[in-house]
Amino acid sequence: MQTRKRITFNHAWISVGQWVRVPQHRRGLVLGGTALVVALTSSALVSSGGDLGIVRNVEGSEIARIGAHIVQNTLTNLVAQGHNDQALDQAFEIGDELFAAHFNAGDGSGANVGNGSRFTRMPRADLIGSKQWATHVPSRATGPNTQACTDCHSKPADDGAGEASTNVHRDGNHTARFNQMVQRNTPHVFGLGGLQRLAEEMTVDLKAIRNSARAFVNCGTVRAATSVTNNLVSKGVNFGSITVSHDNNLSTCRETLNPPATGAALALSSDLVVRPFQWKGSVAFIRDFVRGAAHNEIGMQASELLGSPSVDPAGVDGDGDGVPNELFVGDITALTVYQADQPRPTTRQELAGVGLIPALSATENSDIADGSLVFDRTGCGNCHVRRLTVNDVIFREPSANADFRDTGNLFPNGRTFSSSNFDPNNAIHFDITQDAQENNTVNAANGQPLGAFQRDSQGHAVIELFGDLRRHDMGPKLAEEIDEVGTGKSVFMTENLWGVGSTAPYLHDGRAATLTEAILEHDGEGKAARDAFVASSTTAQQHLVAFLNNMVLFKLEE
Repeated sequence: MQTRKRITFNHAWISVGQWVRVPQHRRGLVLGGTALVVALTSSALVSSGGDLGIVRNVEGSEIARIGAHIVQNTLTNLVAQGHNDQALDQAFEIGDELFAAHFNAGDGSGANVGNGSRFTRMPRADLIGSKQWATHVPSRATGPNTQACTDCHSKPADDGAGEASTNVHRDGNHTARFNQMVQRNTPHVFGLGGLQRLAEEMTVDLKAIRNSARAFVNCGTVRAATSVTNNLVSKGVNFGSITVSHDNNLSTCRETLNPPATGAALALSSDLVVRPFQWKGSVAFIRDFVRGAAHNEIGMQASELLGSPSVDPAGVDGDGDGVPNELFVGDITALTVYQADQPRPTTRQELAGVGLIPALSATENSDIADGSLVFDRTGCGNCHVRRLTVNDVIFREPSANADFRDTGNLFPNGRTFSSSNFDPNNAIHFDITQDAQENNTVNAANGQPLGAFQRDSQGHAVIELFGDLRRHDMGPKLAEEIDEVGTGKSVFMTENLWGVGSTAPYLHDGRAATLTEAILEHDGEGKAARDAFVASSTTAQQHLVAFLNNMVLFKLEE
């Protein structure tokens, strides 16, 4: 198997934050309420069996280059036989290859957008013909707009963030109206395993608090009316409160989720599941994120999204490109494990401390130290919490927590996990404080692999995310024209600041070219910190930015 190239240092110093990616190998569209007639043509997409066969014979396929699809049975059986390390290594390496693969028509890349197009950066809900954009299964919100994950996750290197030029436009409601679309900038995928583990443990805490309230008012038994309100706090993060009210002389209870006292929006959904992914905090687990991106952005459809309990997904072509069964269950597992075990973001000071970049000057270190004080003084840390702790350091795919895998152990197509031997009891697992697959040839100051999350004295994982995994109302300045996922037009999850020095532009739509602009755009619950920043001296402002720019993404050459 080929190994994807990484950034090569060759003992030469490269400025952190300045690296470049080493390449691998019948409805009118409406603008401002005015309908524009879109001409339909007879252009054809390369999708016939014969033509696709020619593509595969002449160009080859990325799946074949990788060495074929990976079957979930292979991974699960390895774990069941006591060979988890082998399953982890195999899943990670194949996931790495899939993440970098530039899929072609023979693989099923792209989709039948319509009018002969395979890719589009503009949602085309106006194309409603058979197997065209608006009729794809599952319904798409955007794209397909690229051939590889690394086309967008490229800054400062593969698996990083995206430039403004890679922003995607989403029309999740299929309105075909420009003023009903949203725009999204590409985030980096470092440290995702730590984020999911945090969300899992927080969810357990919050549900226990709710269950305590239910027990206090004796839900399920007949009694007089009563109620109780419990604060929803986990790992020091306040998610608001929940009021459980017992109906008078009945056995039923009603529940009301309340926003935090300091917030104007609900910090999470009524099911109390902490969802750490997507700008709106709308996705709970990495697998869901992975297969959604594969479908929407690349047009590589996971078989677990297609078919039904009675219809074999292997024969379903949901995006009209002539290729069914584009990604197996095992392929999605591999991509999930690969992204879950991405290295944690680091800092320039840490890299200098272990000799990977030149020592920072006394002035730089002083500026960063003062900027850290400014960060606290201006209130940035109220939302961008420096660090949270994970008690159980083992990441599992599928998760041991039912809230972080598909409901009822059924894939979205309704087929059972067991039909693919996707077994929570034999999950691929790894220690997020030890089993870093990358950045593992150099140790951090405490002797652990640089890519792993660091342990505290109790053996817990310290996740220095500079975030709180909850939603905040960011006010009218950042409000969108539509409420895409039902959380509120101006409500976003706190963006984790780790790696922020490497990932300009900033904010959900990449509107801020610099960190200073991003701070000035804060409104709503972020306005007080923004105003404190504005009121600070220029020197203090510069030092805060220096502190933020200290947080970077880094990968060693493999």
